[in-house]
Amino acid sequence: MTHLNLDKNAGYYDVGGISTLDIIKAKLTEEQWEGYLLGNTIKYSCRCNFKNAKESDFRKMKKYIGLLQKKKPTLSHPSDADEKVWKDWLKKTGAIA
Repeated sequence: MTHLNLDKNAGYYDVGGISTLDIIKAKLTEEQWEGYLLGNTIKYSCRCNFKNAKESDFRKMKKYIGLLQKKKPTLSHPSDADEKVWKDWLKKTGAIA
């Protein structure tokens, strides 16, 4: 498995030789994993202006978008990933047709 740790200074996520993200990914279906990635992208984008860790939140958001992009290799760069992910999410929630 690939270690998906988002914070190089947080070795506690890799205790036991496997990252917590790898464990989560292994336990979820592909659709659930995509939802998890999208949910974390939304979480970090929503909270970045309200914490003193804006750069860290942007880095994490970019990482989750990158993981989504790996699932959808037709997306050419992060701005395309952002637009596609948000549109898909809005469609799934019924916010747009």
